[in-house]
Amino acid sequence: MTDNQSRQQNKRSRKLKKKIYKINYLNEELDDVIQTVSEYSQEVRDAISSWCKQNNITSALDDMFPTITEDEILENLSDEDLDAKPKNGKIDPWVKEIYRQIANKTHPDKISQQENLSNVERLTLEKLFIVSNAHLEENDGPALYITAVDLGLKLTNIPDNILEHFDDSIESIIKKIEQNRNTHAWHWAESSFHDRVKFIETVNKKYDIVIKEEEIVLFLNDYIK
Repeated sequence: MTDNQSRQQNKRSRKLKKKIYKINYLNEELDDVIQTVSEYSQEVRDAISSWCKQNNITSALDDMFPTITEDEILENLSDEDLDAKPKNGKIDPWVKEIYRQIANKTHPDKISQQENLSNVERLTLEKLFIVSNAHLEENDGPALYITAVDLGLKLTNIPDNILEHFDDSIESIIKKIEQNRNTHAWHWAESSFHDRVKFIETVNKKYDIVIKEEEIVLFLNDYIK
């Protein structure tokens, strides 16, 4: 490999690491947002449902919390969701190469030779070895690259399309974060008491319900108790 090729490979490796670090960060952010939405979904639904029923505007519930049919759920699922990583019976040479680097550090025989490892570190490496075997069978090179970066391995012979793959993954995760942050549950969770009052006032205004702010405050105080 010439000096120029080596520099290009190192540059690509740095870019790849940055993208993987960003993906790991975004995945943690997505998990946090999903957890928040999950925790507050029932609360906001119960609160708004109680308010709407109390004020005879139950039609608002269908607008705010529409029932999703099975067909709509299937329509919204991507091929990746339906069959995350299908086995194709063929493993690319570069996938084998990155797997060998991972196995050289996580294989049980290699682990047994490292006397300074704690039990937690041994279990972590053993788990990575098992997971990496599954990624190898699925020809999932990108997943193996994430593992390699987490292990601090030196990355070589990075295919051209890998960087594009991670760019697409980053865009996909950001989109999922935005979708979850655009839900009633997220806005309710992140709102102050005053903002929640305004939230209900917006519902009232949309359905031509005239109710003083004081009544909404009393309702929320009683509901929160």
